[in-house]
Amino acid sequence: MIYIYIGSDLAYSKHLINQEIRRVNKGEYELIKYSAFDDSFDDVVFDATSCSLSGNKKIIIYDNCFFLTNNKERMNRIISHDLSVIDELLDCFDGRDDFFFIVPSALQKNANIDRLKKSSKVVNVEELKEEDIISIASNFFSERNIKIDTYALKELAQRVNKDFGKLICELQKLENAGEVINSNDIAELVSRPLEDNVFNLTTYLFEGKTEKTIALYRDLLIKGNDSHLLLAIIANQVSFLSQVSYYRLANKRNEEIASILKCHPYRVKVSASLIGSLKPNLFYRILNDLFMLDRASKLENDNIKNSLELFLVEFKYKYLLKK
Repeated sequence: MIYIYIGSDLAYSKHLINQEIRRVNKGEYELIKYSAFDDSFDDVVFDATSCSLSGNKKIIIYDNCFFLTNNKERMNRIISHDLSVIDELLDCFDGRDDFFFIVPSALQKNANIDRLKKSSKVVNVEELKEEDIISIASNFFSERNIKIDTYALKELAQRVNKDFGKLICELQKLENAGEVINSNDIAELVSRPLEDNVFNLTTYLFEGKTEKTIALYRDLLIKGNDSHLLLAIIANQVSFLSQVSYYRLANKRNEEIASILKCHPYRVKVSASLIGSLKPNLFYRILNDLFMLDRASKLENDNIKNSLELFLVEFKYKYLLKK
């Protein structure tokens, strides 16, 4: 049978494929893995339509199939993929073996691909939900006789941020944390998603908590985050605050603002509490200063790491305290 797994989280697609293989196959089989980055479609189809040397069922997993999508930027230009061999695959593939395509985004419109799609089982891999993460983690720890409470599982789900690859890395790390895992273990061993950390940094900034701001900024640098990226995310969050401030000044309710900005009402509520009586012009001034900071680092070779830290140190006195 031919399967097409479509989804941006390739690691999660592989996990689901492995589950399907274990579910369907009870006897011996020969597992062969290919990547479209390194192996041409022609070669893979030739293997798929050839007899197995061992006589066992063949299961072929073909990863990174960007050539089946409109997203060609990430393809290896040296490796060519002839879509016409889809006809050969469908005509010669006897159905005894299994062929799994892993496709990172929607299939392109093409006569050959349309025929492949009609003759295959197509699985649209949705992003991980919190309950999926909790279930996977719970089973992982149960199989290893490790106890973990519900609060710790929920905290873990929030911190891996729907990223299956990160989830697996963190589970392997936590496996060695002891026989019982609680929320404190998760807080200590599993880092928050970068945007969450920068959101906390921005919150500390507007609350005037300079020491906490600098401590978190340095911690993010130690973990290998780039100062330019941190600046960009800070600017994005300040921009959001400026929009909320503008609509609040126009007497819009939080629910209306959330609808206009296409975000969760809770985010507007938290932002409104940070904004207080601050006016949009202040946020525009902060954004301009961040832009100038970024510009100086690129045109004048200023040390962005130190310049951004100085900006954070001076923030409370420059923007929050009334002169």
